[in-house]
Amino acid sequence: MYWSDIGIVLGWRNFGECRRILTVLTQQYGVQRGILYGVSQTLLPGWVLNLRWKGGSETNLGTWRVDGALSLGMESFGHPLSFVLLTSMCQLCTYGLPIQIPCLGIYQAFLASVSLLSESKGLRAYLLFEAHMLCYLGYQDREIHHFIKNWQNPKAMCVHKQWLHQDYIWKRVGKEWNGWQEMKERAYHKIFDSPDWR
Repeated sequence: MYWSDIGIVLGWRNFGECRRILTVLTQQYGVQRGILYGVSQTLLPGWVLNLRWKGGSETNLGTWRVDGALSLGMESFGHPLSFVLLTSMCQLCTYGLPIQIPCLGIYQAFLASVSLLSESKGLRAYLLFEAHMLCYLGYQDREIHHFIKNWQNPKAMCVHKQWLHQDYIWKRVGKEWNGWQEMKERAYHKIFDSPDWR
């Protein structure tokens, strides 16, 4: 089996000396994993890649070939908080989305949010992505829908209140994937406990 698509780098881990298992969020096929040969290629979370996947069947761990890369969200790497939010988005996709299920809405929400992370509305953009994830997973309420509609209006929604509300839903759902909740808690203290926030 063979296909090509555009994918967002979510993460990778070493797999032997010259291989990595690369996890991406693709436009048409959802979250996919595959082996990428050669460790010299630079990959960063949030990068958008032109990919080709080849495998025996959809259920096998296939191989990737990268035909090009676009470094989307590079501004985030210069801002520690933006980078934490980007990493949190990647982990949320990796552990929260089912493998090989198309989720174009989440793909589009990721691209829209990541491009704003280093701007003044970056925190709102991150919460917007989280709200889309909650809706996709079936955990939405009136406040989530209201935030999605009015996320750009600071008078309509308090960021701190929305953060706490979404955090409450995640904890109620019991989603504590591989340290994601701890990372989010550290980001919370960095943002809301700082004197700059007040």
